[in-house]
Amino acid sequence: MRTVAVVGAALSGLYAARELRDQGFGGRLVIIGDEDHPPYDRPPLSKDFLTGRADEERLALCDAEERAALDAEWLLGVRARGLDAPGRSVLLDDGRAVHADGVVIATGASARRLPGRGLAGVHTLRTLDDARALRADLTRGTRRVVVIGGGFIGAETASACAALGHAVTVVEAAPLPLVPQLGAEMAAVCAG
Repeated sequence: MRTVAVVGAALSGLYAARELRDQGFGGRLVIIGDEDHPPYDRPPLSKDFLTGRADEERLALCDAEERAALDAEWLLGVRARGLDAPGRSVLLDDGRAVHADGVVIATGASARRLPGRGLAGVHTLRTLDDARALRADLTRGTRRVVVIGGGFIGAETASACAALGHAVTVVEAAPLPLVPQLGAEMAAVCAG
C-alpha cells in the first residue's frame, strides 16, 4: 500500500496512525478530521475543562513534535462524506477526494441533537468547541442549568455545573442517572 487514509482525527484515528507507523508503514498517511483541532482528550470536557481545572493544552493527545514525527497529511476542518470504493477514494465535503489503497474508519460517535439547537443557552457537549461555548455561558453568573441525559457525560456535566455554583436539574428517562451503566445500587450512590 502506498496511501492510507484515516477518517477521524480524534483518539482512535491518532492511535490508528501511530500503529500504522509503529508497524512499519512508510507510505503516504492522510488523517481527515471534521474539527479544526488536532486530537484532544474528550472525557475532561464535561468536568475538568468546564470547571477550569484543565486548559486546552492539557487536553492535547499529542504535541506538534509528535504530529510531525507521524509524517502525515492532516486535513482538519473537513468532513468525509462518503467512500467511492471503485475509485478507491474518500470523498470530502469540500469536493476533494483522497485516493487511498487503504482506509481506516475511526469516526467515533456523534451527539444526539435535540430541537432548540442554535438558541441562546442551549448546548450540546461533544467537542472542544461545544465545551468552550458552554464554559463561556457558565462563567456569566449563577443560574439554573438543566442537563438532559444522565449518562456519564450528563452526570459529569451536572457535577461540574453544581461545583461552579449553578442550580442543576438532570432530566433522565431512567429512574436514576447512570442506571443502565452502573446498576440501581451504584446509580443511587452517584445520584446522592
